[in-house]
Order: sequence, then C-alpha cells, then structure tokens
Amino acid sequence: DILYNAGAVFLYRRTEDIGGLKADWELEEKVLLPSGYRQDYISAVYQNMICYPNNQVKEFCISGQQWNVGQEGREFGYSLDLASSGDKETLVVGAPGAYWDRTFEEINVSGIPVFMIVFTDKFSYDRDKVARIGNTASKYDILYKYFSVPWELDGSDFQPQLDIQLLICQIYDSDQIDSLPVVRPAEPWFKHLYINNLLDGNASEEELKNSAVSGIKAKFTEMFPHRNTLYSGVPPIVGVFGDDTPSTFNKAAFKPALDEFLYYYQDYAFGSGVKDLTENTPQSGYIKQIYSDSFNWDKASIEILNETLATGNLLTQKQVQFPSYSTDGNPVMNFVTSGIGQQYARSNSYEFQIPPESGGRVYIFE
Repeated sequence: DILYNAGAVFLYRRTEDIGGLKADWELEEKVLLPSGYRQDYISAVYQNMICYPNNQVKEFCISGQQWNVGQEGREFGYSLDLASSGDKETLVVGAPGAYWDRTFEEINVSGIPVFMIVFTDKFSYDRDKVARIGNTASKYDILYKYFSVPWELDGSDFQPQLDIQLLICQIYDSDQIDSLPVVRPAEPWFKHLYINNLLDGNASEEELKNSAVSGIKAKFTEMFPHRNTLYSGVPPIVGVFGDDTPSTFNKAAFKPALDEFLYYYQDYAFGSGVKDLTENTPQSGYIKQIYSDSFNWDKASIEILNETLATGNLLTQKQVQFPSYSTDGNPVMNFVTSGIGQQYARSNSYEFQIPPESGGRVYIFE
C-alpha cells in the first residue's frame, strides 16, 4: 500500500579511490522502518476493558487495543546524522510527523422499551436505593450494545439498548391520605403512584379498582407515549413484582386492578405495534410476575429486573399472542435481539481503540 508522506533514506557509500579517477557513490541501501512497522499497528492489548455482567464475573468481554503510527506521515529522513567508530556505523533519522486515519465501527443504538412495576405498601424515596436499581439495569446496556446481533430495519442498523422504566405503586389506606408525602423522583426513568387499598371500605371495591386502573394506565401512557419509534414506543416486555404479605391481604389490596391493567396492556400492545421483528408478526408482549414480600421495595425492584431480563429467561420463555394466548411463539429474546454471545462482540468499535500518541520520532540504526 502507498503510504502518505512516509519518507525514506537512500544510503550511499563512496567507493575506494582509484588513481587518476574520481571515486563513485553507490546505493547501498534504501532505509525504511521494518516491514511490520510501516503500517499502523497494535502495540498493546488491554485485556477485558469491558465485561458482561461485570469485571468480576466475566461471561463476555472485549479488550482494548493501543495503536501506534507506523511510517505514514512520518517524513522519515527529514533530518539525518551519521557516525562511524571503528567497525561500528550509526545512522540517526529524524521523523517529525505522524498521520493516522484508520476508521472503526460506530455503534448506533435504539431503545427497546421495557416496563417494570412494583406494588408495595412500604415506600420511602431514597436516591441511593434508586441508584442501585439503575446500576443493575445498566449491565444490560453492556450486554445488548456490545454482545448482540444488531437489527437492520428501514435501511439502517442499530444495536438494541433497553430503555427501562420503573413504576412504584404505593398502596395506602384512606386514613393515611393526609400524611402521604409528595414524591418527586429526580430520575426520569423512575415514577411513583399512590393507589388506594382496594379493600379500604371508604368506597366500593369496584370504584376503587376503576380509580387504580385509571391511575396505572395514565402513568403507563405518560411513561410510554405512542410515537414513531420501535414498537411505537410500547414496551414488549413487562415485569411485575407484587407484595404477597398480610399487609396487602396477600395481594388482594391491588391484584384485581393489576389484572385489569395487564389485560389492557396485552390488548394495547397487540394493536399498537409490538411484533416479532424476525417474522414481522404482531405480538401482545411478555409479562413476568413475581409475588413475594416487597417490604424492601428496592430489592424487589432489582429482583424483578434480574428475573425478567436474565438471558436464560428471555431465551426460554415464549411470546404469547393476544387474545388466544398461544404459547408456541418464538423466544421472548426476539423482542430485543436475534442472538447474543461472545461471537457477536463489537470489538472493532471506536470505544475499544486507543489512538496513537502524537508527535515525531527519532530512529537509530546500527
């Protein structure tokens, strides 16, 4: 390959004088950098620059590469010096320039909406707890951005990135209403909603249920507005953690409202753009439900995140079509990507390339 402004040194040696004749100069050598160093090259590899799920548990990893400029743009031979001492001859070559224009992959991402909802009667907003939930969610960004099969839609390709939104539904009794604090989360992906205990008795259970369902629907629409994006902005994956302890009457304080909302969600998802992208078939979304003690709402949130989004779960669970609820569909993972693994690592992306140092060099040849 032709190297831009690389330079070279042509080394001549004067022949021995012959009586009556002027000594000639003969080309002895064309001096260049060694062949392995003329093009740019990788001088060091930094193992495991990024790993999923983390740098302690390394399931998939990508290493970083330190690049060095070869001879391109070096202006090799810009300055010279020679020295000879006995049988030892030394050539010093100045190369003040450098040129590097290697390009790498740019990773484009597009959000896959995901909805997590937790029902609890024990909640107090705590930014540190919310941060721990966010850190749990971020590991899935690493997995799908760097170790999954990209989508190719409408002439462009992109890596999936989960856009996870969490809603905490706090159950209260009517005698608490005057003491309920206003909750204003700082995180845009974290929302809160008060729901009256359906067994409260201050109104009929039907009225309380309708009010709760309306509140959940309104929050859902606020968090996932219908728009011209993937799946029309509707989440194809939903995770539910509901408190199943005596304080919520073993979930009776909220379950009828939840069931009605989930039925609405599946109908809405099926008619609003959720589909299996590998076959372009409408789907009604996937719902993972856990019922246990949600006294520690942050731990419950982390549990439903991990249990719902675990690769083993998404690969083994099947898509379900509404209203037949047929379970012979493709894996739920198809909502996110058609494949994950080390073989899909985006190791040639800009994020893992360390550019060469700028500035010239001095080379010494003996």
